[in-house]
Amino acid sequence: MTEVPRVCVGIRSHRFGRAERDLYAALRECFHAEDIFIVLDETEQHVSVPTEFNKVAFDRAALEARALFAEHPRIGWLCGDYFYYALRAAVAADHYWLIEPDLRFTHARLHDFFAPFERDPTAVLLCRFGERQRGWDWYVPALIIAEQVHGCAFPLSRLGAGAIDRLLLERQQLSGRFGGAGLKAAVYPNDESFVATAAMKLGLSCADLCAVQPAAFEHFSVRFPYLWPDAAAEIPDGCVVHPALYADDFEQAFSRKLGAVLNGAGELRRLARHATCGTDATHNARVQALLQQGITNWFARNHKKGTKKGTTKKGTDLFFEEKINLSPFSLVERPPPAARGRRGGGAGAGGGRAGGRCPPPQKGDRFIFRENKSVPFFALLLRLRAR
Repeated sequence: MTEVPRVCVGIRSHRFGRAERDLYAALRECFHAEDIFIVLDETEQHVSVPTEFNKVAFDRAALEARALFAEHPRIGWLCGDYFYYALRAAVAADHYWLIEPDLRFTHARLHDFFAPFERDPTAVLLCRFGERQRGWDWYVPALIIAEQVHGCAFPLSRLGAGAIDRLLLERQQLSGRFGGAGLKAAVYPNDESFVATAAMKLGLSCADLCAVQPAAFEHFSVRFPYLWPDAAAEIPDGCVVHPALYADDFEQAFSRKLGAVLNGAGELRRLARHATCGTDATHNARVQALLQQGITNWFARNHKKGTKKGTTKKGTDLFFEEKINLSPFSLVERPPPAARGRRGGGAGAGGGRAGGRCPPPQKGDRFIFRENKSVPFFALLLRLRAR
């Protein structure tokens, strides 16, 4: 009987908190403690981890010593494969799983998910692995690796030891073309594009985890978070759930998405500018309050009934409390350069007004919705009402 390969698992993160602890506890059901590692990005700050956990970490100095490009401001977020290189250098194993802390399993026995892969010799197991077309976000950066672009989602993956070694060499060669007088950080391939494209270029055996167990990944995405653990009651057993966010992280993720929508709505900014004439703080506050109420009313009118697969069970409503607090978003004027001035004498002439009239919109006026991180996002209430 052939010996079972040694498999270790890394929890990829830049912090250590509830999400990391809970994922660790879940993994302990089918992995020994000595085979589970907290793999940390310390390029921004040191992360303390209790001694009962195995910690592996890298900072910018470690990346530079490994001849890896480190000039991107969020290099640990961009390049999940860097965590593999750190884990491989610290631990000898045949295969390495890497899991993001916002991934959850609803399996009654987690062994049921991992067991089919115990003797699987595939070098590269990735989620949503496949060829990508020109419209993909990371298509152009990946062209520097190979003409045929492949991609994946990186919250859950497994690489063989030999695959990690070969990918490291490929990443080091690529790193030499960036930084200094070379290519800029903005076009440095991320983990999703690099690992998938480079693995195919190198002729490594690859497979899509989602294709192997398609039913398990019906609640897996990279864009639409689940509020956890609330959503767990509505998701069947045997699923891989991502992103599964606790309240604080869910709030931040939702705030970023809503802020992007508001700031991307040029018409909304123009409405605010015209409605207030762009100068009076009291009027600005009034418009802000009305916009907040409008968004609240929109949510109240447009709540979705959970009848689609992947939402809530049939017969429940998902809706928001009437009184939503949007105070995290402040309507802030971004004035044009001072040298440009304003008609009517500027701030010193009646608070920006001339003869009591509103000045016409000026080129360069911009209103933005600034997120106030000191105030919790929405008094968000998810209520499930059975019919």
